[in-house]
Amino acid sequence: MTAHMMNRDKDRARDGDAFILVAVTDPVLHPEAVHVAAATTRPVIDLGEADDSGMRRHAHRAAAVLVDATTADALVGTRLPGKVFFLHTESSDIPWPKALACHAEQAFILPAQAPDILEALADLPVATTAATRGGGSAISVAFTGSCGGAGTSTTAALTARQAARRGHTVTLIDADPHSGGLDLLLGIEDVPGARWPDLMLTDTGGIDADDLRSALPHTSDGIGVLSAARSTVDDPFVLEDKQVTRIVDVLSTGGLTLLDLPRSHAGNLGDLTVVIVPAEIRPAAAGRALVQRLRARQAEHVILTRHRGWSGLEDEELARVLGHRPSAALPHIASLARRAETEGLPTKVPAGLRAATEAVLEHAGVG
Repeated sequence: MTAHMMNRDKDRARDGDAFILVAVTDPVLHPEAVHVAAATTRPVIDLGEADDSGMRRHAHRAAAVLVDATTADALVGTRLPGKVFFLHTESSDIPWPKALACHAEQAFILPAQAPDILEALADLPVATTAATRGGGSAISVAFTGSCGGAGTSTTAALTARQAARRGHTVTLIDADPHSGGLDLLLGIEDVPGARWPDLMLTDTGGIDADDLRSALPHTSDGIGVLSAARSTVDDPFVLEDKQVTRIVDVLSTGGLTLLDLPRSHAGNLGDLTVVIVPAEIRPAAAGRALVQRLRARQAEHVILTRHRGWSGLEDEELARVLGHRPSAALPHIASLARRAETEGLPTKVPAGLRAATEAVLEHAGVG
């Protein structure tokens, strides 16, 4: 399948078309799986060298997931809204314990049973499960910066504000274990509601997305915020990757989820990753490495330029360093920092920053 076909299918999948996720690494099975999926004429997202981060980004929105003995382990303990099909070669018997552990609906031997799996795939819905719910398609966007002080948290929060003004159900997640708390940035530190230490999740099977959102503190414009807690004693709680992943899984049934991620985790979560790069030499160099990593993972991403008042690179120079032209710029607004410190970010996104937040929402397919 060509890169052009893959990009087109990702666009269709993002628009709510029921897509098939191919997470098969066996060199014999992989071309057979892609061929079968493509024969359905549905959008196909092929993870290629399937890793856990790609599975996390797409599996919960897929109408069907095709796995093999290598990739099935990534779904153990996870219940997906779509169907899981386990694929195996004719060279040996199907490893049924693996197929059952990933909650596969059926197992097929390829290429011998290609007609059978095509028949099973023909019963898939026209739209993804999330897209048929009242809240619309579930979309997750991760924000990260190429360096500290890039404005990642502020940009994520303002994008949440802009989406809320459009009437979307928005949840903003503080996924940085060393964060001071997004609730402080939004001025809701005194609003009651669950913070990370209050959740202590071990499984998401019985958790409803609406129940989770209602338990969180909310801003005046309706944004649910999951952030760190502050204590006067040494708190033993440590935010772990699996906890963030579980919360994103819960919210995958609908609405818009925005994550403030440390750059070490970029590409692990989110249908789209927003990389914020200050127009300075060292942040740009770090941004290039980050963008290259996202490309290697086939993670959809968009770059925003940040001008912090002492930018050393012009737009053209920055584009050359990054190997990618930024989609929008974040100008420096001195009054915004002062206001965030004293009363939290404004409900209305400042005019100078509105274009950048609109660019993010457009790339994410959020109308």
